[in-house]
Amino acid sequence: MKRTPRIPYKNQQEIKKQIFDYLKQKIFLNPFVAKVYLLGSLVDRDFGLYEKPEENILGEVNYGSDIDLIIIADENFEIPKTWKKDDFIFEFCDLGFLNNIKGIKNNIHKIDAFVYRKSLEELPVANKTNLTVDVFNTKSRKEALNFWLKNHKNELWYEK
Repeated sequence: MKRTPRIPYKNQQEIKKQIFDYLKQKIFLNPFVAKVYLLGSLVDRDFGLYEKPEENILGEVNYGSDIDLIIIADENFEIPKTWKKDDFIFEFCDLGFLNNIKGIKNNIHKIDAFVYRKSLEELPVANKTNLTVDVFNTKSRKEALNFWLKNHKNELWYEK
């Protein structure tokens, strides 16, 4: 998929560190979270604002890069009730927007997490909205996770 032209923020490493610290307090320290992989523009060092607003594959308008995470669950704990859930790739959780990060605009950068649970790994990939993205050609959530990590630049960002 072709990336939307963007104006990257200056000092990507400092912004990435601030975002990590923010997410660590808000998300990573939850006992449900065993591992977190980071994907997308923060890994590619072009996290920023779009040159012009973009409509994504779900019909939402975006003004800047989002934070793409894969969260591997510790199933000894329940998924947090405050995470807005949808049965998307594994489970898709909308974790709100970044706020109060020095050097970036508030309420522009959405935090999206794809949650993987081992107990559900053999289930087919959910695709309620009939999206035409390669990951939906996989047969199981385990295969989808492996496809995602193999075919998208990523880094392990957090591990219990």
